[in-house]
Amino acid sequence: MEIETMNRAGIDYQDGLRRMSGNEALYHKFLKKFLQDESLIRLKDCLSEGDMEGVYEAAHTLKGTSGTLGMYELSDCCDEVCKKLRNKEADFDIDSVYNRYDAAVKAIEEME
Repeated sequence: MEIETMNRAGIDYQDGLRRMSGNEALYHKFLKKFLQDESLIRLKDCLSEGDMEGVYEAAHTLKGTSGTLGMYELSDCCDEVCKKLRNKEADFDIDSVYNRYDAAVKAIEEME
């Protein structure tokens, strides 16, 4: 796995590793586990149903999970969605969440 690839995908590999006390095997395990997280699916489902509370909850969960793993670009995008929803604003940028998520998933799937 190339750390530079992870960094380009918006994953601060070194900081994520630091959060796992330097245990690379554990960090890789949690990165792979992230691929099974269903928060984005829930976010999309709630969005299509017009359930803004559900969108908020899913975005908030995804924000925390991604932030813990060093995916700060994704976490920041989710945070912006949460802020907009808290303020009852409908002009949040969901595409940035999808794009950052896709980039992170692709990088994780390419890990050795």
